[in-house]
Amino acid sequence: MERKTANSEHGPIVYTVTGDADGQVIVLLPGFQSDQTGWSSRGYHELLSDYRVLNVDPIGHGKSATPHDESAYTTDAVVGHVVSVLDAEQVDSAHIWGFSRGGFIAGLCAELVAERCSSAIMGGTPFRAAGAAPTTVSEEMDRGVRCLADGDWAGYWAAYVIPLPAAVKERFEKTNDPRANAAAIRAGRRWATEVPGFGLNPTSVPRFVYFGSGEVFAGELRDALATSDAEVFEGPWTGHAETMMDPDGVVAVVRSFLEGLPSEGTSV
Repeated sequence: MERKTANSEHGPIVYTVTGDADGQVIVLLPGFQSDQTGWSSRGYHELLSDYRVLNVDPIGHGKSATPHDESAYTTDAVVGHVVSVLDAEQVDSAHIWGFSRGGFIAGLCAELVAERCSSAIMGGTPFRAAGAAPTTVSEEMDRGVRCLADGDWAGYWAAYVIPLPAAVKERFEKTNDPRANAAAIRAGRRWATEVPGFGLNPTSVPRFVYFGSGEVFAGELRDALATSDAEVFEGPWTGHAETMMDPDGVVAVVRSFLEGLPSEGTSV
């Protein structure tokens, strides 16, 4: 595993490179408050060893820069951060695979920088249709953001609607800057206004959405996806963390999607 750094407008972005140097490129983007270890510690790298995998700590997370200014987390900013990594690796186009918040960013890439996106893979991501009322998840996140800005983790978790194991919460508290997290949430709440219907709108980029039937937002997501042309897989996972914790099952369905794409896939 090679650890590298890309420069961006909002500071350094740390990422690792693993797998086949001549393989198609996959960019992995973790969920909110997670980092690249969310993928690597569960064995995703090994299961994707025939790909060239760029596993990213997004700005505001992990070992990357953690600015407190909301301008570092707008739609243009987060997409620009992905492009910075691709540019650093001299990659023309890649499969952008994100989980949860990372899936939102993958969807934005598919619409805002389609030429850099061979496909967009979005797991456990609570999309909502343009003009729809806020989802349960987004409403609850709003209630917790003030707690984060004050460094009040207990208050934040009390308002957090997605069930997470205690060990995951403890790790997030140890590895995150709460003020940077608060800025990311506040900026992220405007993404649907900045790019209405993102992730669900028609685009030239092939898109794949997977989620567990036990997700707290599964019903809302089904409604949002009903009019989307993205390929969808609803699996037996019982919750949000449980989906991420099944790399064998997840990689199997993602591989099926990727292997059905045109052979030219990714160019480097």
